[in-house]
Amino acid sequence: MTQKSLLTLVLFLTLMSTTGAVAAPMVPLPAPEVYANGGGYWTQTGTAWGYTSNSGYCYVSNACTPKYHQFGYNRNTSATVSGKWDNIDYASTYGRVYAFIPSTNATATANYLITYNGGASTSCLINQNNYFNQWVQCAGTLLGVRNVNLNNYSPYGTPNTLKVAFDEIKLEY
Repeated sequence: MTQKSLLTLVLFLTLMSTTGAVAAPMVPLPAPEVYANGGGYWTQTGTAWGYTSNSGYCYVSNACTPKYHQFGYNRNTSATVSGKWDNIDYASTYGRVYAFIPSTNATATANYLITYNGGASTSCLINQNNYFNQWVQCAGTLLGVRNVNLNNYSPYGTPNTLKVAFDEIKLEY
């Protein structure tokens, strides 16, 4: 135990004994959970996928696989590729949803659709062109996040020129 943490503990115990207060037990929060594209909870549809090797959160952090991210060219009429991070199932837990935006092939405004609390949903728009290898908060605190959907439908920008990146999502409690 460091000198600083020992001093903090002594001050805390002194305060507790002089005021008669009772400390509430400390309950640790779960660690953030990262859900990778290509994992067992990932499904994808469509055939017009692009892949960027040595890119994305798993590559940058070296903490997971796959070491690539996927993308689809933006479409303004209908989606040609879609991905879903599913079976997240934290029915009684509150959490915030983040999306990892890779440094390449992420130039479109992406619409993430988050299903939570037994079927409610919310969407979040992220202009992926504004970020470079970073986590971006996609939704406030939600109860019971179940899945996150993303496709390459984007009414913003010239069709077939911008790219919607599909990489990891993260739940933080």
